[in-house]
Amino acid sequence: MGRQQVFGVLLLFGLLSASRLGAQAQPAQPAQPGQQNQSDLFGQGQNQGQGSEGASSAGSGPSNMVGDLSGGSFFRRIFTFPTTFTFQVTEVIPRPEQPALRRVLTFQVPGFFTQEVIEPLITRGAFRISENESPLPTHRVYTTYNYFDNVTLLPQPLSQPALVAPFQPTVPTGSSSGAFIDNSTLRLLDVTPTPGFQGRLNAVHREVFGIESPFLDGNASVGVRVPWVQQNGDPTLDSSHIGDVTVITKFALLNDRDGGNVFSVGLAVTAPTGMRLVTPDGHRITSTLLQPYLGYIVNFGQFYVQGFSSVVVPTDDQDTTLLCNDVGLAYRLYARGRCEDGLLRSVTPTLEGHLTTPLKNRGATHSPIGFPDVFITTGAVHVGLGQRSELTLGAAVPLTGPQLFDVEAIVQFNLRF
Repeated sequence: MGRQQVFGVLLLFGLLSASRLGAQAQPAQPAQPGQQNQSDLFGQGQNQGQGSEGASSAGSGPSNMVGDLSGGSFFRRIFTFPTTFTFQVTEVIPRPEQPALRRVLTFQVPGFFTQEVIEPLITRGAFRISENESPLPTHRVYTTYNYFDNVTLLPQPLSQPALVAPFQPTVPTGSSSGAFIDNSTLRLLDVTPTPGFQGRLNAVHREVFGIESPFLDGNASVGVRVPWVQQNGDPTLDSSHIGDVTVITKFALLNDRDGGNVFSVGLAVTAPTGMRLVTPDGHRITSTLLQPYLGYIVNFGQFYVQGFSSVVVPTDDQDTTLLCNDVGLAYRLYARGRCEDGLLRSVTPTLEGHLTTPLKNRGATHSPIGFPDVFITTGAVHVGLGQRSELTLGAAVPLTGPQLFDVEAIVQFNLRF
């Protein structure tokens, strides 16, 4: 069974377990005076716990969207790989009044290969608006952990190998007096990259730390995301660095606190604070990403739909412009009233689809930065803990190629105030 099937089975098992838990844990008694019953809780959306500071209860209102891999641009980059050169040469040993002796010698000399690869730009971090975000302005701190398994690199043909220093064969120590090397017999037997280039990273880990603070009576907010990225694989590909920092502004044009419906607009600005992008010809790309967006939440009883649509516009003309459409369907499987005790407050499974369409530089092989059409699906379960926190467990799988990764594991935690 492949990784994608394993994650699918685990997610289905989690949903079935949560459904059974919800059926057992819901109190079978009428609502007390001054308390909302469960149907009211589902219908009212974020009416509970929301005031001038936005939503404050894990069980009140919609959970955030989970998101997908948001570094999906492909970037041409040069890597240098250590190499071993194996040479063969003939040693000549003169002998008095006899034909000279000839002995074949083998030498190994260090060198390097240069390799151009097409690498996904994971270094940009969580710039996409749908990453652990809600159209509803919220007062919170949060963190996200993403694990990307088997991230794809697209290798181009190897360049010519090069020696570390000019090589001139010499007579080995201990050879007979008068021996010399016949340079005319020098021959290259083998060139072995060490280690061999596999065209993939073993894994990529990404942590994101963020804060969002509302104002204007909870109808607007400003937030900041700071990502940290670790790449693991061949030693040449290993790295650990801060990603690009994103500042997000949000304004709710519609904020229906009774019905729970929301329509908002905003702007996300991603600054090039992460690892610098240097093209094979030495040009540095330092794009600031401007991302105007709109978001929405629509409630249908225990179900709700939420999503974002945005355009990512880079300030560098060599970079690519993206059209992003994200939509998720969630079901309020289980929820307690605000006045009830207990650690488990809510269980909300969700299924999302994320479509990214390049408006220029189409295709992964476009130089220096390109982007293919990408569709990724994400499944997750949001678990409300106590009055103010929420834990999210999910997995994402790419459905179109070239696939950026095999599977993504996602853990998110939100603490609301």
